[in-house]
Amino acid sequence: ITATEFSKAKRLGINVYTYFDDVAMIAEGTVMGGKFADEIVILDWFTDAVQKEVFARLYKSPTKIPLTDKGQAVLIAAVEKVCLEGVNNGAFAPGQWTGDSFGNLTTGDYLEKGYYVWAAPMDTLSDSDREQRRATPIQTAVKFAIALASGPTADALSPVACAL
Repeated sequence: ITATEFSKAKRLGINVYTYFDDVAMIAEGTVMGGKFADEIVILDWFTDAVQKEVFARLYKSPTKIPLTDKGQAVLIAAVEKVCLEGVNNGAFAPGQWTGDSFGNLTTGDYLEKGYYVWAAPMDTLSDSDREQRRATPIQTAVKFAIALASGPTADALSPVACAL
């Protein structure tokens, strides 16, 4: 594409599949709303992986999982397993939480592990949820590791004095 087309696509928030030195890539990598494409891909992976891991824990359990805090801990462990996989894959990393507060996590807290998983105690369940055998919702905070989107270019480098 031409430089004009590329500039227009960038201004409109449109990704461009192109080549830089024979390397195929998505240039700009943002989606509608200005979010980076990797954030969307990571959240899609995370949501899918959590659902599968929680289901696997329920399905593979040799006994029923009780509707108690101890039973909820089994499900929380499943979510934490996926979070750790995200850390190991470079998706999540330690950092300051800037989202809303929940559980024992407050806006501005530092996420040492890159994630925080919390569920309200089972004694807070409504009678209706208990009758339907629904556990309390598990809330998860993850801190994106954030991929570099660009680096310094020749015109952006600070001048350096050299003595010959």
